[in-house]
Order: sequence, then structure tokens, then C-alpha cells
Amino acid sequence: MRYFVVGVDGELYGPADIPTLNQWILEGRLMPTSMLREELGGAQFVASRLPELNFPAGPHTANYPRQGGYMADNGAQELKTAWILGIIGFLCCAICSPIGIVFGFQARKKGNPNATGAIVFCSIITVLNIAWVIYYTTHGGIAGIFKGL
Repeated sequence: MRYFVVGVDGELYGPADIPTLNQWILEGRLMPTSMLREELGGAQFVASRLPELNFPAGPHTANYPRQGGYMADNGAQELKTAWILGIIGFLCCAICSPIGIVFGFQARKKGNPNATGAIVFCSIITVLNIAWVIYYTTHGGIAGIFKGL
């Protein structure tokens, strides 16, 4: 099996097999805290969880890709922003839900597996907001809606 090393900038390095990854460990390019992604399945995990890798005991400093003690950015902040914008778009501000779609796609680009839910939610809210605007404008605004009451 081969793996990509996920850099803190979101770039993928590889794919590399186990012997290559072990060589990168010796060169200081791969740390136990580095994030790996399976080439085929796409599962992402910390390098120290792969038992075939031979990390030396002691403190580690990375040369390349620069991972050190940093966590890889998996789009969690973008995902949260997408959900919040979708909710705001539903409650009061229709322009927020399309912006939420953009943030959802950014989260998905960074590999967040939950981004599709936010994209779908924001898309549905956007369609509902468009339908509401069409209904509102074709029925004479607020006065037209309450005319029959």
C-alpha cells in the first residue's frame, strides 16, 4: 500500500511506499505527528499509527514536509463556517447560504469528509430562499401576501 504525506499547507507529497516513508523518517522529512493519507482508500491518520514505520525514540524535528508539532488543516474551520452561514441564511440573511456553499467546497478541497453535508444543507437553504423571493415578488410583497386575510 502507498501513502501520501499531507503537509500543513494541505499539499500531498507522494505517494510513497513503506520503504520510502522509512527513508523519509531517516532524512527527518517524516515525523510521528505527520498526517498520512492512503492512496486508494483516502483514509487519513497520524503516521505514528502505522506500525510498519520505524520512528527513532526521542524528540523529532521535521525538515520536509514541515509538519513538526502542527496539525494538518483538514478544513474544520471552513466546515464550521459553512454550517453557521447556512443557519444564518435560513434564519434571516439569504445571501449567507450561497457563501456557506463556497466554504463547504473549501472544506471538501482540504479533505474534510463532512463537507458534503454542509454543501447540501446550504444548497437547500439557497433554493428555499430563492423560492421565497420568487413567491414574495409575484404576490405583491407583504401587502399582497396578507391581502386575502
